[in-house]
Amino acid sequence: MDFSADEIIANLSLSPHPEGGHFRPMARDAGLAVCGSEAATEYRLLTAEDADDWRPVEATEIWAFYMGAPLEIEIATDLGLRPLVLGPDQRQIAAPAGAWRRMRSQGDWSLAACSTAPGLAIEAVEASHV
Repeated sequence: MDFSADEIIANLSLSPHPEGGHFRPMARDAGLAVCGSEAATEYRLLTAEDADDWRPVEATEIWAFYMGAPLEIEIATDLGLRPLVLGPDQRQIAAPAGAWRRMRSQGDWSLAACSTAPGLAIEAVEASHV
């Protein structure tokens, strides 16, 4: 079954993301607050036209592929640049805290999810793009 990016955006109630593409928070677990943090997961959809430029990774990000075209994720650390492809052959990757990351869809659109602990508030992401 083929879906368009617009259908996915509508079906999942995604909103524009300040870094490009669309997103929707999926889950936030305040139960980890006793450890000093909480976890969060969000959907993220990028189309071929969306630019997700280099950004710092504030908390380790676990990316999981859901559907669409593979998602190219580049991660830069002190050890160098690591280009990865998140897709049917590699369903999960991690971007470590302190690294820099950028992404782009290798096709019409890509749908993935990102989980972080501690969870990042979208207000913090928006403030870093002013």
